[in-house]
Amino acid sequence: MRTCITILSIVMLLVSAWPGGVSAHTASATRVKETAEKTVGIDVGTQNLVEDWAQEKQEMLDRIETLSSQLKQAQWQQEKNLVFIRTLEEKIADLNLRAAEIKKVELELLPVLDTTLAQVNHLAMSDMPAALERRKEAIARTRTVLDDYDMGLLSKARTMFDLMSREVDLGYTVGVEEQEITADGQARQVKLLRVGRIGLYAVTLDGRNGFVWNRSANQFTALEGSAKDLSNAVEMAEGIRLIGLSNLPLDLPEAKMDAPLPEGDSLAGHEPINGGDRGELN
Repeated sequence: MRTCITILSIVMLLVSAWPGGVSAHTASATRVKETAEKTVGIDVGTQNLVEDWAQEKQEMLDRIETLSSQLKQAQWQQEKNLVFIRTLEEKIADLNLRAAEIKKVELELLPVLDTTLAQVNHLAMSDMPAALERRKEAIARTRTVLDDYDMGLLSKARTMFDLMSREVDLGYTVGVEEQEITADGQARQVKLLRVGRIGLYAVTLDGRNGFVWNRSANQFTALEGSAKDLSNAVEMAEGIRLIGLSNLPLDLPEAKMDAPLPEGDSLAGHEPINGGDRGELN
């Protein structure tokens, strides 16, 4: 543009110096000037268009590069999605197989849990009346879990195993609790001494009378001359007296390996497990 303007100035100087004077050539100079100005304007417009087109071209190239990168990303994502779909289908098939196996185990195990609960219930009702209310509550809670449709097999099995574990532990522990019993035809407030499942004893709070659970008669029987030994044993179990020897009569049940199971949870008509040799616990 600057070159064109310079040329135009030179042309005008030449025209003004032309022989014959300025007046003779004024019209020609004006036309040349106008033509030059138009030419310069066209050149400027053309240059602007070229610059705009170059900028637009660069923008289009940048856009093409961006779209190409997005296209590659989309292709990779599509291929990855196909891999994901295939792995998910494999997992679904595996889960369906496991679900079928769990359903099969559940159908086989649930009846076993119900039968086991009936056995534990029968044992508790036929056993010595020690911690009986607590054991009944535990059995009732277990029955509620087993009868709950929404509870999973794992929760039902765990609850059943916990109940069985507590029943087993009962045979290896010594416990004392204060309770009212019926002995000699009258109600008495006593302290009960449970020695595992070997024997259940009672001594009145004044320490004068002692009783033992008679499995054969299914009731407490008075013990003559054993109240002091029972009181000492109760104090040892409570941690009041130092551990020592105490003579306690035993009433052991006969072993019955093939005892029939109750039907359902009802124990009506079933007698307690009987038996009993008497001995001494030293």
